[in-house]
Amino acid sequence: MKRQFLRVYLGIAGVLLAAALATLFVVEREVGKAVDQRLEDSLAPWVNRLRTRLRRAETREERTRVLDRAAESVPFAIRLQPLGELTLNEALRARLAEGEPVLIRIDGDRVVYGQVDDSLALVMGPLPRQIPVPPRGRGPGPPRLEDRPDPHHPYDHGMFGGDRFQGTLLMFGVLLAILMVIGAAVYLLLRPFERRILALAEVARRFGDGELEVRASTGRADAIAALASAFNQMADRIAGLIAQQRELMRAVSHELRTPLARLFFLVDDAQSATDAHQRDEYLQRVEGSLQDLNALVEELLTFVRLEGAPEDTAAACVVVDDLYAEVAGVLADLRAGLTVTAAGNGLTVQGQPRLLRRAVLNLATNAARHARSQVRLTACREPDAVCLLVDDDGPGVPEAARQRVFEPFFRLDEARSADLGGVGLGLSIVQRVAACHGGSVRIETSPLGGARFVFSLPAPAAAPASS
Repeated sequence: MKRQFLRVYLGIAGVLLAAALATLFVVEREVGKAVDQRLEDSLAPWVNRLRTRLRRAETREERTRVLDRAAESVPFAIRLQPLGELTLNEALRARLAEGEPVLIRIDGDRVVYGQVDDSLALVMGPLPRQIPVPPRGRGPGPPRLEDRPDPHHPYDHGMFGGDRFQGTLLMFGVLLAILMVIGAAVYLLLRPFERRILALAEVARRFGDGELEVRASTGRADAIAALASAFNQMADRIAGLIAQQRELMRAVSHELRTPLARLFFLVDDAQSATDAHQRDEYLQRVEGSLQDLNALVEELLTFVRLEGAPEDTAAACVVVDDLYAEVAGVLADLRAGLTVTAAGNGLTVQGQPRLLRRAVLNLATNAARHARSQVRLTACREPDAVCLLVDDDGPGVPEAARQRVFEPFFRLDEARSADLGGVGLGLSIVQRVAACHGGSVRIETSPLGGARFVFSLPAPAAAPASS
């Protein structure tokens, strides 16, 4: 907070200081121009009279006496200089030729020129920086002797001299007071933000220490509220993932315990068997349990991999008829006597072929396990999606459990599901595959009397017309 305050304060102070210096420079420049113009106008009649006297003088000595007498009444030097030695532009030379005095600045000093004749110029200066300028109502003429400054108090030299130094100090004093007021205002404005940021940091610390239920207060709508809202969303996501992982670990430990215990019993039975035929039978059962355990591990790995980005990032166009034909062949080998009908209706979907095949195969094998005698695979086109439908004539899924069946290791009938096979992750994998493709999966009542699983995917940009 202190660093932020100092950055803001110093930034504002720098801007104000630069603005004040620029304003002072501009004001001094413009005021200087106005003063020079008034001084040039006030000296014009006096320069004209002096020039007339110089023109009347016939000798160099007479001109010298005229210049000496004139110098006694003014606080600056007066001399004659060849006109050709003056460094003036054409415009200033034209003014001199018309009889006007010209005031210019040379190395910061003011010098007044007046043309005497075609070869000589009257040079007056350098003028003091604070030479008295007659008021507009006083009339023309040079400064009087009594107007000249006291020799013990020299003329001002620039911004930091004489009375102007006091004015400069006053201006900087006002600027300092303004900066103090701005500093207090900036601190009071930043203080609430500091408290809210510290509160958000405390919430983040507590969340990192394991208090997963703590959330930040959003308050009014501003940038910090948006940050707090984003933190709360992140916290909800992390807490949900941790809860899912804990639930998954509990379910995995439960699911692994059964085949492992069965393996231990079978190994003990095989070791105690005296008959070779009986020992072979036990070993075959051990092999079957190992296959079940391997299937469980494979399903777990697939389920975990689908939590993040899919492995295959390249999407392709998948023809639904070809996909259904492959899945129907697997179902025929899985269960004899099952009637499987498939109709992709010439539709295509865009996605990762391996994952789409896994999802449809999981839905089809699930339907085959619960169907009485018939499974039907169809597809239809909606305005913005392609729906892959899997129907069966089994007992169906109760409406209250249609969301829970997608949870890992959830079974409607534990005993019946164990007899039918499976590890309880097939539908969870289907849901994650749908999410990876920007689609969804839901359960409806099938026209066959059982369950209908609707696997919905975004429609391709250009899909073939349905036959």
